[in-house]
Amino acid sequence: MSVRSSHDSVAGQAPAIPVAAPVLRAQDVRREYTVGGEPVRAVRGVSLDVRAGEWVAIVGPSGCGKSTLLNLLGAIDRPTSGSITIAGRDVARMDDAEATRYRLTGIGFVFQRFYLMPTLPAAENVELPMVEAKHPRTRVERVARVLELLRYVGLEARGDHRPFQLSGGEQQRVAIARALANEPALLLADEPTGELDARTGTEMIALFDRLNRDGTTIVVVTHDEEMARAARRVVHMRDGAIVDDVVVRPMTGATGGAASDASGPAS
Repeated sequence: MSVRSSHDSVAGQAPAIPVAAPVLRAQDVRREYTVGGEPVRAVRGVSLDVRAGEWVAIVGPSGCGKSTLLNLLGAIDRPTSGSITIAGRDVARMDDAEATRYRLTGIGFVFQRFYLMPTLPAAENVELPMVEAKHPRTRVERVARVLELLRYVGLEARGDHRPFQLSGGEQQRVAIARALANEPALLLADEPTGELDARTGTEMIALFDRLNRDGTTIVVVTHDEEMARAARRVVHMRDGAIVDDVVVRPMTGATGGAASDASGPAS
């Protein structure tokens, strides 16, 4: 089964994207703000296209604007000027309610520190975005989707464990499953290996590689050289601008999605 579940799409979900289409397009995006009375130009005229099925790593020194750019791409923040479209929708022009809904249904987020609900077991953490989005509409369908995703990330036997009972790598796998729950058009990740040891980080990179080979479109911000080498395209930022953009591995042409295989890699 693909990352797109067998359920029909409903209003509010991202539409299916042709493989060659730009799933994300940023045009002349700028983000400026004031700190201590001084202007800060965090993002300076960035233009970026990401096509369906790509895996793009954004790299650069601390303070170069890459995490700010990711927040803009994910509709967490708004650009001072410029446009950002995801699956044909201009997220930079959405009001707060529209942006909140789209973050829930159209974009999957994976963060460095997991941000799991500590009182909920893994399965309920994965189910939570579906409950909030009211999709699928029945509990039976949601449970089936949760099991599908936990199986994909190799945690089908750990669904009843709370975060404190899981290793860091297992918590990040739960976070990835949660990010995929509502079948987003795009997966955004901010330093997803930053809290993991080297061995677990390597396993996480292998999972991202599998996600991408199965058709998931990924944009990841990272300082991890191994993660950047694994990506198919590397975008280098400095002083708020893109200074280099290199395709390091061609796309495989996969059109499926995450969860096409029942067996996820072991943690």
